[in-house]
Amino acid sequence: MAANLSVTHYNDGTPIPTTDVFVYNNDNSYLPNYGRLYSWTAVNTDKLCPIGSHVPSKEEWEALFQHYPDGKVLKVATTAWNGFANNQSKFSARPGGFTD
Repeated sequence: MAANLSVTHYNDGTPIPTTDVFVYNNDNSYLPNYGRLYSWTAVNTDKLCPIGSHVPSKEEWEALFQHYPDGKVLKVATTAWNGFANNQSKFSARPGGFTD
């Protein structure tokens, strides 16, 4: 995937319940850069990503971090990272927030 996920329907066309999809700080201006946030219920359906893609497992994230132990290389250089990013890997992780 080349962008943050921002879908409102599962990959089978079913709408994602509004209780399971969020916009950071309830502000739609964040959508173009950060996409949407999803509940565990939505993620756990295995229908959130486009067919052929998936939300990475904990083990997949750990493998990525083992391959790139210096997290700086995974992060897109923004003022939000306060100089702790150089994106040498071209992964382009962005600080994107959270929801309760």
